[in-house]
Amino acid sequence: MKTVAIYGALGAVVERLLTKGFEEVRSLLPQTQFIAVDTFDPHTQREEIAQRMANLDFPWHPELRYALVEQLVLNGDNSFSLGGTTLVVDGVVVATPTSTHLKIVEDWASRGALVWVDKPITLIGEVPQIRQLAKQHSNIFAVDFFLDSDAMVWFLAHIGEMFNHIGKVAELHGRLIESWPIERELGQRCGETPERDARPASTPI
Repeated sequence: MKTVAIYGALGAVVERLLTKGFEEVRSLLPQTQFIAVDTFDPHTQREEIAQRMANLDFPWHPELRYALVEQLVLNGDNSFSLGGTTLVVDGVVVATPTSTHLKIVEDWASRGALVWVDKPITLIGEVPQIRQLAKQHSNIFAVDFFLDSDAMVWFLAHIGEMFNHIGKVAELHGRLIESWPIERELGQRCGETPERDARPASTPI
């Protein structure tokens, strides 16, 4: 059983991972116990924390379900202490505001935990630092999404230039999780808000 700390667990990003098109995430849950790490105060926002965690319905760690980020004390290895509890963390999900990514990644990657970072991985001015971290630690993973055809066309047109900037790319994985006819996209750009067709599909890059 692996232990994963989710920074920003009570925000919208983590909740989206349980929606249609991400069914494989659910299949991993029985093998994992999670700790929600966020900025909600457990004394003054107890009910809101409980409601959000109930909505996620993750298998929360039996010893520690929720931790206020400011109270965590990171140890020299891949563990942290909170009060009288010390837990080893195998992986960390970073789903917090972009300005906080670099510090969290640096803290946990250097301690040996696997670190998954939500988009965008860091601020533009911090790219050299995150690249240096990635050279030192092979346990950092990042993700990005293309939400419309413009972004995909731009990506394909600049793919060579991008790879020169971000360094070596080992693999690319892509999947179309939503069928979005061109008529609907044009309608959206004209100010219409049609219902989304959420039928999942898959396509390789």
